[in-house]
Amino acid sequence: MADFYSNMLLSRLALAIIVIVLLQPANIIHMTNASEIFETSLGFLKRVYAQTPQQLQLGNVIEDACIPGSLPYISLIMNITHKNREASLGNPTSNITEISDESHQENNSIDTGSYKIGTDTTVQNRSSEADAKYYQNFKEGAIYWKRDAGPHEVHGDIYNKWKELGLERSFLGFPLTDEMYTPEKDATLNVFEGGAIYSIPLIGAHEIHGSIFEKWKSIGLERSFLGYPITDEMPLAKGKGAIHYFQGGAIVFTQETGALVIHSKDFSNYFQSNSTQELPRINETAAVTKINKDIVFEPVFEGLDLPTSMAFLGPDDILILEKNKGTVKRFVNGSVIKEPLLDVNVATRGERGMLGIAVAKDFQGNDPSIVNDNDDLSTNGTKRAGPITTNLEQPSNPTRTYVFLYFTGSRTKDTGDVCEELLENEVIGNRLYRYEMAPNGTKLINPKLLLSLPATFSAMHQGGKMLIGPDNNLYLIVGDTSRTATRAQNDKDGDNANGTSVIYRITTDGEPAQGNPFGDDPSLAKFYAYGIRNSFGLDIDPVTGRVWDTENGEDIFDEINLVEQGFNSGWTAIQGLVKNRGNFNFSELADTLSNKSTIRGVYSDPEFVWNVTVGVTDIEIFNSDKLGEQYKNDMFVASIADENLYRFELNEDRTELFLCGSLADKIANNPIEEEQSIIAHGFGSITDIETSPDGYLYLAAIKEYYPEFDGSGIVFKVIPVANSTSPSESNDDSYQEELCN
Repeated sequence: MADFYSNMLLSRLALAIIVIVLLQPANIIHMTNASEIFETSLGFLKRVYAQTPQQLQLGNVIEDACIPGSLPYISLIMNITHKNREASLGNPTSNITEISDESHQENNSIDTGSYKIGTDTTVQNRSSEADAKYYQNFKEGAIYWKRDAGPHEVHGDIYNKWKELGLERSFLGFPLTDEMYTPEKDATLNVFEGGAIYSIPLIGAHEIHGSIFEKWKSIGLERSFLGYPITDEMPLAKGKGAIHYFQGGAIVFTQETGALVIHSKDFSNYFQSNSTQELPRINETAAVTKINKDIVFEPVFEGLDLPTSMAFLGPDDILILEKNKGTVKRFVNGSVIKEPLLDVNVATRGERGMLGIAVAKDFQGNDPSIVNDNDDLSTNGTKRAGPITTNLEQPSNPTRTYVFLYFTGSRTKDTGDVCEELLENEVIGNRLYRYEMAPNGTKLINPKLLLSLPATFSAMHQGGKMLIGPDNNLYLIVGDTSRTATRAQNDKDGDNANGTSVIYRITTDGEPAQGNPFGDDPSLAKFYAYGIRNSFGLDIDPVTGRVWDTENGEDIFDEINLVEQGFNSGWTAIQGLVKNRGNFNFSELADTLSNKSTIRGVYSDPEFVWNVTVGVTDIEIFNSDKLGEQYKNDMFVASIADENLYRFELNEDRTELFLCGSLADKIANNPIEEEQSIIAHGFGSITDIETSPDGYLYLAAIKEYYPEFDGSGIVFKVIPVANSTSPSESNDDSYQEELCN
């Protein structure tokens, strides 16, 4: 994946423009010539204030730089953002300038909007004011900062269109994102407070806003039959409303009808109609909001803040993690316990945060980490490992409930943005802890540190999905943290594996699990597989005991993998299928994970690949008949970028997906090909899929990922139509017949 999920989160935390700032008495900042280029973070502040790190700390400059709206914060955040987008923006052509009502009035006649450009601009520290706003111009665009939006750059055709409309004074307002690619990477866009501007090759840049924008979003944006906008919004004759043309039709808005979608084939009918009540109406959602007719997605509860993972304590009893708050919340029968069960300090930039959870029962007189003697995980000389065997001899009297949590720890409370960029030593690292549920069920107590992993290479690719397997061991998947210099990332000359890019298999006490494949080197004994770029999905087939994961590609090739013990997923040597790399040589893979180990991992191709990244997230193999026999033991996979829920059947021996037609080659080359595997779309970007103890499927989702990120969380329960109050039609057709006949 082109880090779609990663870039989405990072763009909300992004940092903006370059400036030099000298601290003056009474908190007055003097903006000097902005053409100079300076370092980021601590080095930047050292140079700006001509002080040592110790002096900076004593003078509270570093502390102030962590306060949104303070002048050290504005200076640093703009500098870092410019560094991130320097190739697109070019060199500065103005100082950082405050936007005020006065500057609006003085510059209304100037075609550069509210700009007040000069080489000597003095502004007051307005960190206590909610309406503080700043901008800086560059050769190819500008960066704007507003307290409730953060810093965002606009450049090129999109900037020119925004400037034509009146910049931040227009109906679009301030930018809410940097320029970003659409999921298909065939256009770019910036989202603004009042709409968006899309830049499409050979078409140009066009705005879209208001009711027409909302209608277009409701039918799937550019993935609908309408495609991209080819004009700005235009008024209808005699002020009757507005029309916006698209590649495949138009959206018309009138006060009488609201927003109506018109297919291009119906244009003649529309223009011949004299009455807005007779405008043609089509099935707007046919191409996008697709949900199988025999199941219904019912909201269970809302009000979450960026939920990442969930785990069940019992039917209708769920623990849910909130990424940036570092909290564990408990929902019982649809109601939340008022206080979180746990609230820890987490680093929040990028993909850091509270990330993964698993629950296990500890039974009296029986160590849940012990497996049966017949639990043989060796390959017996074959490529495929044997299944993981369940310990069925457990007493039914649990003495305690363990809750395992994986998160990026921080020394200070929920740090992010500039603070993490500036104070990287505040990030402790990724940690796996085992907690116990308090007897009254309202707190997590007695933390025990099981794993201490690096997290300071980058804020990306932290991984974190985990589960308790049928062998009562803990499985945890960890990404490469954007560092690709170890043998676990198939760098043949790299450092020994350091705990990133791997799947762990450990006991509930944190010890290496029996039968792990790399036991000849104690430093590798906890690893089950490696070569992982990043992942948000991990599950074990309840029928066979085999491990499956999802993996995010760089720019192409999101994957579904069957993970046998000792599996090498191939990153960084290969992504996708070997047949798509005609010149690939297996000698490109790392020989071993360390200098001491003689065991080489086994590479195998993914079982499914998206040629265009979809931001694949969780995976769940549904071992229940509560939705009907047609869904039992099927695989469900989610994506965050295109808000899809996919369904796959497995072949007879359950080592491959059952694929036919255009997917028989195991590749979805475009959205049309992937349509046959989509069973639902349009109700949010799914971050987690779980099966409840009573056999129902649950989804945790955020409200919107694209085009504007909204981390408001919601949990859905998937139920059969017969149990729902929502009207629908039953569909008993075989899934395979539906796909392949």
